[in-house]
Amino acid sequence: MSETIAKNLYKDLSVEDVFFYLDYVDGNFYWKNPTSRRVKKGDLAQVSGHRYLHLSINKKTYMKHKLVFFIHRGYAPKIIDHIDGDPLNNRIENLREADKYQNTWNAKVRKHSSIGLKGVTFHPQTKKFRARIRCFDKIYSLGLFPTKEEAHQAYCSASMFLHKDFGRF
Repeated sequence: MSETIAKNLYKDLSVEDVFFYLDYVDGNFYWKNPTSRRVKKGDLAQVSGHRYLHLSINKKTYMKHKLVFFIHRGYAPKIIDHIDGDPLNNRIENLREADKYQNTWNAKVRKHSSIGLKGVTFHPQTKKFRARIRCFDKIYSLGLFPTKEEAHQAYCSASMFLHKDFGRF
């Protein structure tokens, strides 16, 4: 990864600090030395955020997946991708450093997608299905297809070629 991506975000926290306060077991943190009277030793250390789990050490909030990456790799990059797309699965095997493009390529199909397949929209003028893919800042038109499945297959093929390991179908 590039120098800018590998930059450590946690200048005020060491791996030793994390292990002083917390125990780590398979993607979860448990309090070893709680920093609040409201929690007990052995309690699960996390609070729900908007989309990701967080936890607080000495009144500073950390994203759980970034702490997991930090204790295993020794640094916390700006963007960490959840390989399976599940922001609650914070096992180290499911986390990888990414840039903003790679993280977007691995996104799931949008909840409000009328078609339900990534990279596919309906083209009303031709009454066919359009396949398109974005790579970096360029959108590639993959063509019009009679079925949404054929359009999606074109997207999947292009994603394997352009997005490599970060492609999600």
